[in-house]
Formats: sequence, structure tokens, C-alpha cells
Amino acid sequence: MSKDEGRGARVHGVKTDPAQFGGGRPATRPPYTAAGISRLMCSRAGCGRQAYATWGACADDNVQRPLCPECDVALNVAALEFMGDPDIISKIGEYVETMEAKIGRRVAASWQLG
Repeated sequence: MSKDEGRGARVHGVKTDPAQFGGGRPATRPPYTAAGISRLMCSRAGCGRQAYATWGACADDNVQRPLCPECDVALNVAALEFMGDPDIISKIGEYVETMEAKIGRRVAASWQLG
């Protein structure tokens, strides 16, 4: 087995998940272009909505995984809560406003603080 089999490959410096971007083979395009992301579905278990952004965890070898706006916001809320940020509500409010302006629709509040 080659080092890239089953783990993803680097495409333009970004780790990719072959199952999501190439049907079992390494991607041939960077997954972080707006057009490319919009063709993907959210990778969070049980979601499956249209992707808006990608995210990679260091512990997951920085494999870039597509996320929909709702899951992206929920992940940001979790990160700010984990860091103990005292200004979560205003930061998330601004982030959601900016995101809604970009995507042209409301972002459902599928997350809760605390």
C-alpha cells in the first residue's frame, strides 16, 4: 500500500480525503475553491447539506472536509466555548451575518451555547 492510499493525498499543499474528492482516488483539483466546495455535501455524520467551507483537524492529518454553513457555525461555537471566549455571542452573530450575506440565505440556528 502506498503512503497515500486510504489516507488522502496532498493537492496544492492541502490534504484531501479521496472518498470525498475523487471516488477512492486522490483529488485532481484543490478542494478549497468556491466552485469546488459548492459541489460537495457536508461531511458531518447525518447532515448532507450543500457545503460552504472546508475544515481540517490536526489529529486527522489535516484532511480537508466539507461543511455546510450550519455545521461550520456549530464547529465555531464549540471551538470558542472550548477556549472559554467571553464574547461568543457577538462573535458568532457577526460571523453568521457575514456568512448569510455571502450565501444569500439565512443560516439555521442548529447550535446552542453551553
